[in-house]
Amino acid sequence: LTESAPDDVPYVCLSHCWGKSQPLRLLKSNHSAFLEEISWPSIPRTFRDAMIVSMYLDIEYIWIDSLCIVQDDSADWQVEASKMLSIYENSYITIAATASGGSSEGLFHNVPPACLGDHHEKMGPPTILPLMTRGWVFQERLVPPRTINFTDNVIVWECREMGICQCHRGNSELPTKTSKQKHYSALRDAAGIYGDELVGAEKEWNDATEKYSCLQLTFYSDRLIAISGIAKQFAKSHGAILGEYLGGAWANSLPIALLWTCEHGKPVQARPTPYAPTWSWSSVANTIR
Repeated sequence: LTESAPDDVPYVCLSHCWGKSQPLRLLKSNHSAFLEEISWPSIPRTFRDAMIVSMYLDIEYIWIDSLCIVQDDSADWQVEASKMLSIYENSYITIAATASGGSSEGLFHNVPPACLGDHHEKMGPPTILPLMTRGWVFQERLVPPRTINFTDNVIVWECREMGICQCHRGNSELPTKTSKQKHYSALRDAAGIYGDELVGAEKEWNDATEKYSCLQLTFYSDRLIAISGIAKQFAKSHGAILGEYLGGAWANSLPIALLWTCEHGKPVQARPTPYAPTWSWSSVANTIR
């Protein structure tokens, strides 16, 4: 474990499910020991596989949340959680353990495939890809410049311009844009897609919050934090037209932002914690439309 690296050094990020059992974690009690050494046998299979892939890519550094954030230090967690956008956005590549439900399952599988492009990249239920059900993964999927997805038995490459899957003959480009490509197209030119920047930015943000709302969070107090990186990107690209960011909505689109409802007319569940304004979609633990 290292606490510093040169600013321009390339690094890999790992996007993974923690699973029911806790993965190897950085704690106050083992911080000093981990700076000296982390024994290879103690490292979970998914982490080891990602490190091996990084070595093949000739990249020395890898960022793994459970090992790079002190997990029993709330102050460190708050600081690092606020950096999620820059951490993933500035990575050279992100390795996604898409088919693994926990840190012990590894990257490599040998079961019937579930690819990612078009119909097979759906996040949230129904899906057989565990990583695609997790709330924090929403921005981990969209933000990085490049992602290698290790699915059931194929590898899917995504960048901001294209996607390639082994399940397409000849490793040809995916026939439709992936979510990452659509996201960056909207950030670059929402007006070009919809004819009006405010309409386009509102539509893209609302689509993002709908997709995100069906995903699972261990702590629903993370509801706004886990999408904050996407919000920062929207603020940078469309903040002048959208206005101030207010609890999951934008000041200049509040009339539209108030028109959310729970999926299938489900009653609004009691707010899990007072972490968001009651008028915001982020205050409920429901899938919203």
